[in-house]
Amino acid sequence: MSSTESIISIVIACVSLVGTIGLGVWNTLYKSSLEAAQRQRDIRRQVQRYKDPLLLSAWELQSRLFDLLDTKIPDKEVSQHAGKQDLTVFSSYLLAHFLAWAWILRERTQFLAFSDAPHWIKLREVLYKIEDELDRKFSQGISYGAQPSDRLLVSELAVVSAPGEGDDLPLRPIRWNEFQRDWEKTFAGPLKWYTDQIMGSLNAKMKGATPKDQRLRRIQHLLVDLIGILDPDETMKSDRPDEHRKCKPADWCDCEDKMVCWEGSAEELKDCKTRRQRHDEAHRILKRRREEQGKRVEMEQGAVQQVQTLKRGPDPDLEKGVPLP
Repeated sequence: MSSTESIISIVIACVSLVGTIGLGVWNTLYKSSLEAAQRQRDIRRQVQRYKDPLLLSAWELQSRLFDLLDTKIPDKEVSQHAGKQDLTVFSSYLLAHFLAWAWILRERTQFLAFSDAPHWIKLREVLYKIEDELDRKFSQGISYGAQPSDRLLVSELAVVSAPGEGDDLPLRPIRWNEFQRDWEKTFAGPLKWYTDQIMGSLNAKMKGATPKDQRLRRIQHLLVDLIGILDPDETMKSDRPDEHRKCKPADWCDCEDKMVCWEGSAEELKDCKTRRQRHDEAHRILKRRREEQGKRVEMEQGAVQQVQTLKRGPDPDLEKGVPLP
């Protein structure tokens, strides 16, 4: 009888232990799900808070790029100082304004890193694509001198604290008058690649040459894609339909209209899954070509030296056995 009671006691203890463990696991999972749900709510709240300012800044920047790329800018405006100031400084302000709102969204949501919702994933991907394009160092044989640190520096410098209290201190981009005041000292250096490309493209068109503007076109296309994600109901498009369109196709563009912009075959597009892969492949090709060119130059120089040696004939000192100094 005592043996039976012992077995029953052991069974009860085991059941109690299993129940306790199960309850602990359930509480942990429940707590984790609550925390995940809270994170999603926080992300939605922050995105809703900063979505419209980011949308407006993206709209203004893509509209300015469209005007620079696909509309006729008067030669007088390109050549005179006042026109250059508008084309370069104000265009730079629109880029800094957009970068500031993107930086604020990233800081408040950690760039949506904790969200696996399809809509937020698309938003995160297009923001990464825009960053990749802004950080591109080579395009159409041009070295832009752009660095990721330049983009990040402009993003941080263009953000200021708005009046408020607490940890959730409101942030806003720098205003136009503040940007003008700080242009030469703060922003002209890290945005030189941008102003150089704008003026280089406009000067080329003024001379009747083909502008090297593919990078700006890719940025404009990606901004239009971003607008489509932030404004799925196309509210802004209905307000200003003539200002919501992509400029002429760009080479090797990673926007939603890949089959229009991409110059390679469908198989090449399928194989190149990410923009970074294409960047790496382009750099590998460029490096290989430079190495091959360097080898050819060395061979040519060696051949020239041999010909010159043969023309000079044998060294008389060597024939006489005179020791070289």
